[in-house]
Amino acid sequence: MARIKALIDGVWYGDLEEMQEVRESLAARSDVFRNWITPDGSRGPSGDAGFRAEPGRYHLYVSYACPWAHRAILYRRLKRFENVISVSVLHPRIGHERGWSFGDTAMSTPAYANGRDFLYEVYQLGKPDATTRVTVPMLWDTRERDIVNRESGDIIRMLNSVSMRGGIRMSTTTPRIYARKSKLWTVCYCAYRRST
Repeated sequence: MARIKALIDGVWYGDLEEMQEVRESLAARSDVFRNWITPDGSRGPSGDAGFRAEPGRYHLYVSYACPWAHRAILYRRLKRFENVISVSVLHPRIGHERGWSFGDTAMSTPAYANGRDFLYEVYQLGKPDATTRVTVPMLWDTRERDIVNRESGDIIRMLNSVSMRGGIRMSTTTPRIYARKSKLWTVCYCAYRRST
């Protein structure tokens, strides 16, 4: 039986047997962090709560080992949001029992926004009773101390659609290009999942 790392009702399990019951519980709550940054703070496409686009308010958690986090890093750079959205880089080796970790190394940074040692601790700050896998990328609201979103596709659409002082106004996609990118990411996802 496969082993996984996850939060179950806010408690961290670093070596959990992936039984059917656990898979179903995690799948049932897979869309728990699907909020949006919008120009005025109104609800986004998911219908969940909106967060107002404000420079300096948001923090992006990433790891260079994750291709989905990498595309969020690229969009942050393309939009020139480096001075608008801060970032913490988690160590690429997730082998630790406590999951993704922060550190002051060549491949990771300290947890600038929250001063924690592990990413699951940040998830607990945002939703103390969360039942979820702890993944990157994750977009954090430093003012509300809450998780905005952790789906890379949503994050890049948000970064593409909002304008914040210090960044640039440009769109990196059209409906046609977006459809092609979605198809490519589906292929990447399938290849990535087969190799893990």
